[in-house]
Amino acid sequence: MERKNKLVYVYVIISLTVFLLSGSIVKAQDVPPSTSTTEPVFTLEWLNNPAQIPSLEMLEELLKIQVQWQIGEWAHITIKEYHNPIQNLTYDFANTVPENVTTEIWYNLDQNGKVIKTVNQMWSEESLLLREQIASTGKSLNTFTHEQATFVPFEPDYNMGINIDPNRLLDLPGTNQIESGELDGVPVFILTSETSFEGNVSIGDQYAKAGTTLAYFDKTNGLLLRSTSLVTLVDGNDLILADYLYEFNLNATPSLEVLQKVSL
Repeated sequence: MERKNKLVYVYVIISLTVFLLSGSIVKAQDVPPSTSTTEPVFTLEWLNNPAQIPSLEMLEELLKIQVQWQIGEWAHITIKEYHNPIQNLTYDFANTVPENVTTEIWYNLDQNGKVIKTVNQMWSEESLLLREQIASTGKSLNTFTHEQATFVPFEPDYNMGINIDPNRLLDLPGTNQIESGELDGVPVFILTSETSFEGNVSIGDQYAKAGTTLAYFDKTNGLLLRSTSLVTLVDGNDLILADYLYEFNLNATPSLEVLQKVSL
């Protein structure tokens, strides 16, 4: 089966180096849920060629939708995460990240849209709190390790590390594509990035020759619904490394517990 046709069966991306924390107790599934997409029709392709002028109409449409976001004083993000155990990811330097976790993030925003207070929590499938980071009044505290750090207000990234800046995308290696499709019946924009590795990369006891990242954005509101990171092994098979399902509330009302945490 050709590579482009394979994209119908895979999920979506986010950078594995971005490690978020959460709190909403939503039971993650043992394996990433299945995804339903239409047959892909590629309308845009970048080949890292400065001489190429791609059509950016679909990407511009997504950007115009996101500009219309009305974000309130509080934003709330819930992420159901699948991590392939082959990665052997850890948190707090010693603990292994479970295969399925839920991350919950609360952002308190100032008038300029910067995060001035935050609560990040990571939960297990058994509803056990695994990690918690609270930031307020210039300090950030890990409530499990009691490690403290300086906290500086920052601009939140509601695309969760996924790059949709057309100027930056043209500078990235590999091939980037944007297409229309469906995710569980919802019309979406699908952004795909493929990169061939200069040498085979070790993934556990296997080797990968290329990587693919995908992101699904809701066509109605521009919000990210899902992201997946996968690699193509030297034998031609695909291996999913991580899969994320997102829920956003950009005009959220924090619970009393959250308000108490950031007031300490």
